[in-house]
Amino acid sequence: MKKRVLVILVFIFFINIIGFVSAECSGLIGGQNAGTSKYFKDTTFGTMYINYIETYVNLTDYCINSSVMKDYNCNGGNVDSVEHFCVNGCNDGAGIKSICSDSDGGENLYVKGTLTITDANGVPRTSSPPDPYVLPPYTDSCTTDGKVSEYSCKDAIVEIGYCKYGCNLARSYSCPSGETCSNGICALCTASWSCSYWSTCTNNQQTRTCTNSNNCNTTSNKPSTSQSCCV
Repeated sequence: MKKRVLVILVFIFFINIIGFVSAECSGLIGGQNAGTSKYFKDTTFGTMYINYIETYVNLTDYCINSSVMKDYNCNGGNVDSVEHFCVNGCNDGAGIKSICSDSDGGENLYVKGTLTITDANGVPRTSSPPDPYVLPPYTDSCTTDGKVSEYSCKDAIVEIGYCKYGCNLARSYSCPSGETCSNGICALCTASWSCSYWSTCTNNQQTRTCTNSNNCNTTSNKPSTSQSCCV
């Protein structure tokens, strides 16, 4: 009899544990699950077993202060929470997004543009403590090999409000044939070739290297880099 009672109690204990782990949890905003995001205010609700008592939880995200948001979410079927630092501030339970703008309208290799990230009030962001990353404005420029270093909102991480990966928001583009980068844009280029001395004659052939000092993306009028020779 005692063994039977003990078995029943153990069975009930495991049933409660399983129920606790499998308790449903969901967070909704406008009928859709927002998950964990500091830019959306949602309500997380569900059931869980606390001290063997099924408890209904209904918790809404809120601002702890002007810069920190309390975000409730589901973690393994249970209600959990995380605190987010909001670089643009927290308002009505959600972080304020940043706004990205590019003066040349995007990836334009023939117009020199400047990328700027501002807060919701249009105030440019130049730093984002406590994260040690420098923010734009960034202006299109030229690389050492004659390519255009083009900034655009396409690669700006506006959602997080700062440059998470060191502000590497520029992509390098080669200019069309006969053009090179000048003052941040592609422009017509006149090649200026400079060649090394001819190599020693080997197997009746000599070679040399010719480079374009203006970094023009062309082989037009390039001097010969090989010739026949006699020993």
